[in-house]
Amino acid sequence: GSLPSYMIPSYFVELPALPLTANGKVDTAALPAPRAETGERPHEEPVTLYEISVARHWKTLLGLEQVGLEDDFFEVGGSSIKLIELLHHLRTEFGVSVPASRLYQVTTLHGMAATVQEVLHSTSTDELPYLTFNSGQAPHLFCFPPAGGHGLVYRGLAAQLPEYAVIGFNYLPGDDKVARYADLIEAARPEGACLLLGYSLGGNLA
Repeated sequence: GSLPSYMIPSYFVELPALPLTANGKVDTAALPAPRAETGERPHEEPVTLYEISVARHWKTLLGLEQVGLEDDFFEVGGSSIKLIELLHHLRTEFGVSVPASRLYQVTTLHGMAATVQEVLHSTSTDELPYLTFNSGQAPHLFCFPPAGGHGLVYRGLAAQLPEYAVIGFNYLPGDDKVARYADLIEAARPEGACLLLGYSLGGNLA
């Protein structure tokens, strides 16, 4: 198997030793900033309407002064929650819902801007009711969201479980949600063990 893109390091910093606190724990505040020490990625300014718009929202949400076309949303301070906030900002500005599953696949500024442009000029904006993390074949871990939640909330957990094929469901409204989730699990046809996980309302669904 192979690791998903967000789990593959973009750069490495060699240290003679990890800085420690007086208690012998790793002093994360003393770790060097890798981006500042590497000049490998050229800075390209956003140019198109969509690139400039997405860049503006990145700056607002992440507190950045500048962003380049090849900057990665999650590398410059983004998170699953921030991505959901970004989707809300884009919906407010452009009047369409950009599927989270689409933006999650291309997390550079250039990729996100191109996706927004494509969605705006497309007749279909259907979103998958789940996100697939990792590329492991088994076991499958199906994660249920809290009420109104999104499968993105399980991104951090999936990063800690590379040996699992983690599937994070979006919240499905309606009284038949349990049957619909069961159909999605059946459609995946996992081999071997099938594990269910959830928190809040998602725990009840699991």
